[in-house]
Amino acid sequence: MKRKFLFCFFSIGCAFLPAITVSQLWEDKKINFDYPPSCMFADSDSGRLFVGGSFVKVNGINTGGIIFYDGSNANTISNVPLIHPITVIDKFQGKIFVGGVWGLASWNGSTWDTVSNSGEIWSMFATQNQLYVGGTFENIGGTGLHTLAVWDGQSWNEVFGSQAVLASMSNSINSICFYQGELYVGGNFSSGVDDDFMKWNGASWVNVGGGIGSGGLDHVNDMVIFENELYVAGFFFQASNGPGNNIAKWDGIKWSPLGIGLYPGQGFDLQVFDSNLYVCGQFSSAGGIYAKSIARWDGHNWCGSGSDFDNVIGAIASFNDSLFIVGGFWTIDGDSFSHFVKWTGDSFSDTCQAVSIDDEQLALNNEQFNIFPNPGSSSFHALVPAAISGEVICEVYGISGNKILSESQYLSSDHKTYSIEISDQPGGIYFVRFIAGEKLFTAKIIKL
Repeated sequence: MKRKFLFCFFSIGCAFLPAITVSQLWEDKKINFDYPPSCMFADSDSGRLFVGGSFVKVNGINTGGIIFYDGSNANTISNVPLIHPITVIDKFQGKIFVGGVWGLASWNGSTWDTVSNSGEIWSMFATQNQLYVGGTFENIGGTGLHTLAVWDGQSWNEVFGSQAVLASMSNSINSICFYQGELYVGGNFSSGVDDDFMKWNGASWVNVGGGIGSGGLDHVNDMVIFENELYVAGFFFQASNGPGNNIAKWDGIKWSPLGIGLYPGQGFDLQVFDSNLYVCGQFSSAGGIYAKSIARWDGHNWCGSGSDFDNVIGAIASFNDSLFIVGGFWTIDGDSFSHFVKWTGDSFSDTCQAVSIDDEQLALNNEQFNIFPNPGSSSFHALVPAAISGEVICEVYGISGNKILSESQYLSSDHKTYSIEISDQPGGIYFVRFIAGEKLFTAKIIKL
């Protein structure tokens, strides 16, 4: 039986004007979370921006891992069902649906309903009559449905025979979207489906253009439609047979990279705002330009914000004609900030660079740049394309984006192997950035 809860909220916003950083780019909303928020949902009907995550207290007041911002203040919601931490928020049939690592609940503005008291929920997509839900659950709402299910407002149902396709319980669906009348799902598929990305074509579940990569760690985090194409962000690389480096677009027929993509790290969230596409995550560059944790794509150019974040940006939202971000950052451009800020700068136009045909061709031909052995134990060797000679620069980054190596070497016309030594580093995933004149090559390596 679904349990009903009474609702009340307390204003916990500040009664003073928020401070503006020296750079005049970001406005701190002065909402103090004890742990970083990681997801948002803007409800234009109620004028509320919902914020969720692993936090327990906000401005010293207990929460259930979710609050809403009304444009001036942050507000708690009482009696949130025990599904914390909150991972995803959406709206369906007039109710706010909240997914967490312990289930799914809905809120009608005054009371809560527990829709499922089990299952890790990572993604939702709402249509007029159905709410598609994905995650890492083995049993949602007591139905026995795993990984992917659809809620019609009364009951749970299977999605187009997906249970047989997603036979492995270790599959995870992190993003769901309808594009050109077909249902797309992306995540990390350990078995049953190839390469972490598939669609329902009206008759069967099929692989999409070869998927997003062949590595076991490759995965999709988010997808969104922008300028009639489906953009996908996550953790994948052309060196692992992916369609791009951590971001790519699908036009219904073929994949295309966005220059050399995001590097190093991964893309977490995508948001269309003011006729541009914004991506956030854990990266230091976009299309070869400096773009720490957030970047803008206008269809032809990559632009950075010009700001330096000390940690990741987890989510982006468009609310009240403004761009908001949340994440694990404590400082921006050296100034202290809370985890919830608003962009007050220009349109990211000061640090833009067009993706040329040569850049796209370089990205498409990145397989010419190979590193071996990979995985390896200490020393790696980069096989450089034949056309490259002269001074080259090699940079190696850790998975968190920290640079651990930067050196240069002269390559003659008959010497095309570059040695990379990281024996002093712990085992894990690293990213190599190889610069030769105006050309840039990237690769992922795994140190055992």
